[in-house]
Amino acid sequence: MEVGQNGTAIKLVLLGDDYSGKTTLVYRYKDGAFNPLSDSTVGVCFYHKKLDEHTSLQIWDTMGQIGFAPMIIPYFKEADAVMMCYDITNKSSLNNLELWNIKCEVPERAVKVLVGCKCDLEDQRAVPETEAKERVGVFGQEVEHFETSAKTGHNVENVFNLVASKVMKLKRKSN
Repeated sequence: MEVGQNGTAIKLVLLGDDYSGKTTLVYRYKDGAFNPLSDSTVGVCFYHKKLDEHTSLQIWDTMGQIGFAPMIIPYFKEADAVMMCYDITNKSSLNNLELWNIKCEVPERAVKVLVGCKCDLEDQRAVPETEAKERVGVFGQEVEHFETSAKTGHNVENVFNLVASKVMKLKRKSN
C-alpha cells in the first residue's frame, strides 16, 4: 500500500477477544491519553498515524467476537503486521488467540506481535508472563511478546515502534 509517490503505508490489524484492550491501546498510542470509556468495537475501526514524512501506520481495530470472524477476514488480506492482543486478567483471551489466528486467515508473511494488555492490573493477573511467552511458537514464526498498559502508557510506544521497524525492514529487503 503506497502513500503518495515516495511514501509507504504500513497496514496493522489488531485481533483478539472483546475487552482484551485493543481499542484503548490504540487510543493511547494515537492520542497519548487513556480512554477508559471505550465500548466494544462493532465491525472494524480505522485509525491513521503518520510516523514520519514518508511513512504512515494504518491501524485496523477489529471486533472481538469470534463468531463474526468471517466478517473481518478481508481486513487481514495484505496485512503487513498483526497485533494479537489478550487481557492479562483473562486467561481465555490468550487461549482464544490461536483460534483467532486460524479463523482470520492471518498471512504467514505478516509481522506478528503478542501483546498482553492491562499490565497495570497486576493484582488481578490470570496469565503469567512466562506462560504467554511460551505460547508465541504457536503462531508460526518469530513472534515478540510485550506487556502493555493503556492506562499508564507502559510499552505502548515500544510495541508500535517495533512493528513499524520490522515491517519497514521487510519492505526494504523485498525491494
